[in-house]
Amino acid sequence: MFNIHKFDHAGIGVNDLDKSVEWYKRVLHLTPRREDSWGPYPVMMLCDNLSGLALFPSDKVPLNHGGLPHFAFEVDAINFIEAKKHLDQEGVPWQWKDHKVAQSIYFTDPDDHRLEITCYEIENLNHPAIKSASNDV
Repeated sequence: MFNIHKFDHAGIGVNDLDKSVEWYKRVLHLTPRREDSWGPYPVMMLCDNLSGLALFPSDKVPLNHGGLPHFAFEVDAINFIEAKKHLDQEGVPWQWKDHKVAQSIYFTDPDDHRLEITCYEIENLNHPAIKSASNDV
């Protein structure tokens, strides 16, 4: 069993990234956040410095970003390992991605909605206690 800590973000495609960033800043007062390791996108538009929208150019979204749209839930390191085990037990195929600032697993629900479980505790994923809880980390 694993526990989701919070909703993290929804990833959406936009036609003009810069225009959309400015619109979300101006109209919804969201704060943009970029990470050098991500390259030019996504741009996270945060409502509380914890959750929000991940904006991607509609025509340039690589499949290893989970596809669009997608919905992400945050867990800690131990629950990240438990989530992978649980998905395996349920027979749900998933894909792992290292985002440099987070580790994520992507999968789909029965209606083909793309879902993500993400963990920002990267350093904890290498902790011996957490490694011992996993067969594949």
